[in-house]
Amino acid sequence: MHFKNIDLTTAISIAALNVLWTQVPNRPLLVGIFFALPLIFILPGYTLTQVLIHKQLPQSLDSYNYMLQPGSHKGQPVGGADQIALSLGLSLTVDVLVGFTLNLFPIGLQALSWTLSLGLFTTIFALLTAFLRRGDITQVTRIPRLRITVYDGILFGLAILVATVAIWFAI
Repeated sequence: MHFKNIDLTTAISIAALNVLWTQVPNRPLLVGIFFALPLIFILPGYTLTQVLIHKQLPQSLDSYNYMLQPGSHKGQPVGGADQIALSLGLSLTVDVLVGFTLNLFPIGLQALSWTLSLGLFTTIFALLTAFLRRGDITQVTRIPRLRITVYDGILFGLAILVATVAIWFAI
């Protein structure tokens, strides 16, 4: 059995989990933050990105290496790093627009209104992407290994250090 929409199912599940979490009384703040981060920074933008670039993606997973080639020309699919940047940027854009819209309504900017609206956007975009993918043919291939160099590890460590120091100064 091939799961070509497992990413979309996961996105909808995380959005539903966030909505359910806002209904729990006396919920721990850190757990709520952990659940909310993907809904705020990743999911709406990821699902919207999948809708927008659906026709530009290759029809099979065999061309995975083709997606990662540098230098994007017309007709070539969007690379992995571009998809991550688009997902983050579009998520933040959707968050701002939803915030402006929620501020106009009497319910205002509350945890439930945020999770419902972002979850609704994520679900709509995920269902639209699943509809667009319905005729795609996927082939099972090997998942490429994640290769992290020493330079990448040092940069990631420095980014964690900068974020920690920034939070410490803010407190």
